[in-house]
Amino acid sequence: MKRNNTLTKSEFLLEHLFWMIVTWLWYKNILFRCVGNYSFTESKIIFLLVLGMACILGILCNIKKDRNDFSVFFNIVTGYGLYTVLTYFQIQRNLIITVLSITVSLSIVIGCYIMQRQIKRRNYFRKTIRSAILTIAGATQRIMGLGFLVILIVAGGNFLFGSSIIQSSVKPSVTSDSYNQLLSESAETIALLDEDSWSSITVQEKAGVLQKIANLERSNLGISNELNVCVANLEEEGLWGYYDDSTHEIVIDMDLLLNGSVQDSLRCLVHEAFHSFEHRMVDLYEETDVSNKNLWIFRKVNIYAEELAHYNDGEDAYSDYYEQQCEIDARDYAEERIEFYESLIDQSVE
Repeated sequence: MKRNNTLTKSEFLLEHLFWMIVTWLWYKNILFRCVGNYSFTESKIIFLLVLGMACILGILCNIKKDRNDFSVFFNIVTGYGLYTVLTYFQIQRNLIITVLSITVSLSIVIGCYIMQRQIKRRNYFRKTIRSAILTIAGATQRIMGLGFLVILIVAGGNFLFGSSIIQSSVKPSVTSDSYNQLLSESAETIALLDEDSWSSITVQEKAGVLQKIANLERSNLGISNELNVCVANLEEEGLWGYYDDSTHEIVIDMDLLLNGSVQDSLRCLVHEAFHSFEHRMVDLYEETDVSNKNLWIFRKVNIYAEELAHYNDGEDAYSDYYEQQCEIDARDYAEERIEFYESLIDQSVE
């Protein structure tokens, strides 16, 4: 049996521990999700059990003849991959089924090939079977590890270029299209805002619908920048979404799209879109000559400028966040637009 040991046993174990800690910091901030209805703490325990079992099984298989960095890598990737499959199956169903089908098929084909070669080479049947099983297990581990790596890269790859786990196929608008024109072209999109239709489409499709609505809101508010709709795992309890003006991103919580109502998802979107409008109003205010800053049109904008510069997220008291003028106006705008879209949905149903 050929040995590929480049690490001592203690080094092999320490490498697993080191990379488990380092990769957890990356995974927790990007891909970690709670399992079903389990709490954050319970989900972390499940995650540690899955990762720990994958690494322990990998260590037991590799400790004699494959103590190297490749084994460490595949053992850890397998643990993360298994947990990702568990928590993202509903979200990335097609990707996961396709990748796992390919890897399982390849493992079976390669396993049969290895078994055939081993039987031809050896005369002692018991040793042949034992050697073949160990070789097949190693090959299967590598193939499945590569499959899990693909799932991790695709699931988290979008995050490297923004805040989004789910990438919408709809592009944010960067043109000055007429609001009435966009509205007339949005009949099919608005029809999907019906609760029954909304519950029947995937998360990716929901993200696409919200991006189209964001394009419409951008035109309605006259915002010069694009509005990028992103879907991410927001760990803060009760946080549906937020607006980041540095990237023009409206980031919406994954669980809101999975389990929330269409009204709440839409309310979050238009609320955050209004925050982008507030930022542009502040830009205009700051660029205006001092002699014109007391104009009535700028009276609220002056308040926006102060609040956005010293934004209160309600960490000490929720009322400090809730009673900010920028939040009051965003809520009022959201309710107005919810009524507007509901009237359009009623018309489409009729």
